Amino acid sequence: MHTITALRATATATAAEEGADPLPDPERLHAKSAYLAARDAQLQLQHDALGRLAAPTPLPYGLPEELHEVAAHGMQRRLAKAFGSPERARQVIEGRITYHHQQQSVAGGQQESAAESAAEAALLQAARATLDARPVRPAYALLDEQLIARRIDRIMSASVPLPACEPPSPGERERRIRAQPPASSPEPGTGGLRP
Repeated sequence: MHTITALRATATATAAEEGADPLPDPERLHAKSAYLAARDAQLQLQHDALGRLAAPTPLPYGLPEELHEVAAHGMQRRLAKAFGSPERARQVIEGRITYHHQQQSVAGGQQESAAESAAEAALLQAARATLDARPVRPAYALLDEQLIARRIDRIMSASVPLPACEPPSPGERERRIRAQPPASSPEPGTGGLRP
């Protein structure tokens, strides 16, 4: 809703300058709002990936050794989804660090703004350090066909005890039927209600 309000305000201001109708074309408005929604989603992905790089979480305790590599590649998949590649993520981080250093020098007299830029630059530098410390491997490296086949064979060959599910004997069925309380039927003329 906020995006549509902002777009309408922009369209009204533009139309006033051009002397045109202040109501925008609905298709154009929809295209702009769809673009802004997609851009916002992309920025959210980038923000999430940068946050996870700046403060990486340790592997869960008790995670089997063979899954450590898979868990470690989760971050690489997030980077690929947010930036396209780790190299592109590195370029974006470098650009943002440079921007924040410039903001610090421009904000000279504004202590609060300079402190925010310094804090943001520190987080970005931590993200860059994490990115530099992790080896870059393509995500498809995890799809080793032989490893997957061995895992499937191991899982399929493991014996799993099946629960004993046999139908009850005729005598047991008869005993269960007799143990059930008798079904009550309503008395005629009471509408199913008993006094």
